Amino acid sequence: MKRLILLFLGLCLLGCKAAGQFAERGLGEIVGEEKAESIIKVAEAARKGFEDLTPQEEYYIGRAVSANILQKYTVYENERFTCYVNKVGMTVAWASDRPETYGGYHYLVLDTTDPLAYSAPGGFIFVSRGLVALMKNEEELAGVLAHEVAHVSQKHGLSAIKQSRLMDAFSILVAEGKKYSSDEVKKLAKIYEGTLDDIVTMLVEKGYSRKQESEADQFGVLYAFGAGYDPKGLTSFLDILQKYEKETSEIGLIKSHPDPGGRGAALKQYMQQEDMGGRTEQVRTSRFELMKKMVG
Repeated sequence: MKRLILLFLGLCLLGCKAAGQFAERGLGEIVGEEKAESIIKVAEAARKGFEDLTPQEEYYIGRAVSANILQKYTVYENERFTCYVNKVGMTVAWASDRPETYGGYHYLVLDTTDPLAYSAPGGFIFVSRGLVALMKNEEELAGVLAHEVAHVSQKHGLSAIKQSRLMDAFSILVAEGKKYSSDEVKKLAKIYEGTLDDIVTMLVEKGYSRKQESEADQFGVLYAFGAGYDPKGLTSFLDILQKYEKETSEIGLIKSHPDPGGRGAALKQYMQQEDMGGRTEQVRTSRFELMKKMVG
């Protein structure tokens, strides 16, 4: 069993082509032709897990993730408000370092009072009615959407996808391992069966890592600032979240995000270092207030 694991890891490091050559030179003679084929199969799948996804793959993965999110929440059916959110979102996306994706950016409002915000690979972004209800102006909406755009532009979701792909490789090892009667192989299969996870769970429940959230905060204020918004909109909304967190224990966004107070303080320091400033335009605030009345 140890020989099989070492050979598998070695082939992953060698890469698919080298693995094939290694197999031709005698892997079959070492472990048997059937086991050799299984090991090569797993090694190729694991190797693919480290490769960059194409824009098309990212788009279709994002669609699949979005479909899962929409199984949990319904869409807020208000065309005018949805159009407004898309216009603000497109504005900050165009100011980002990834203004276009394969399928374009898409923004949807979820019909729930829970304050939620999600971004799926490829440019699928969701905010809830409950989140918008907490906001005071368009600057805050732009800051939150820019933060989610940053997750897309920096491909934070794909890092979890790639890990899932690697786990898919191990799931192949599970399937292949069950062909053999070795107690050690069966035990290994059982261990890996319990470690397989899903990216939707990461997005909806676990959230991104602290490092990724901090990165999205910094890029988010840059995008908002580049689009002409007051970059303090995001820090202002983080202050609102911090206050709201103290008043309730049931807040979806905080459950899957780091402490908003710590994020806000770090972001304010970053903005001061970068000498980023701006002002809230009354015309945008008036427009936001008019739109906000639609979501209650």
